Parts: sequence; C-alpha cells; structure tokens
Amino acid sequence: MRESEIMNELLATLRDEYYLEPLDPENEVTNQMLATELGISPRRAQSILDAEVKAGRLTARKARHPENGHHIFAYRKAETA
Repeated sequence: MRESEIMNELLATLRDEYYLEPLDPENEVTNQMLATELGISPRRAQSILDAEVKAGRLTARKARHPENGHHIFAYRKAETA
C-alpha cells in the first residue's frame, strides 16, 4: 500500500469516528434556542432539557453548530416504539 493510500484510509477512519453532523433546526433544539423562546436563562433551559431526556421524551446528541462550528448538544423527540 502506498503512503498516500494509507493516509487517505487514516483520514477516512478519523472522519468517520469524529465528524459531527450539524444541528437540524427543523427537528432539533438547543438549550439556547429554548431559553430564547421561553425567556429564561440557558441554565434553566438546560435543566428542562435534561429532565426531558431523563424522562425519555427527548434524546440528546453531540452536534455541530451550523454557523460557528462549535460543538453543542442537540435535542429531539424520542422515537416511540
């Protein structure tokens, strides 16, 4: 295997392991979005979202902010079985 092929394989492996999909604003919210909507602090919004996740009504995932690329948590409705 040539060095360039090894590096391409390594890059692909790392990308697959560490790439974060951006926030899907149609189906996901952040604590800041909830705080703004409700007129509360981001800390209070985070408490609400954490309680919803614990209750099983929401799921959380790490995502990438679509505007600045920062890592954030995105919340969406939990899938019902």
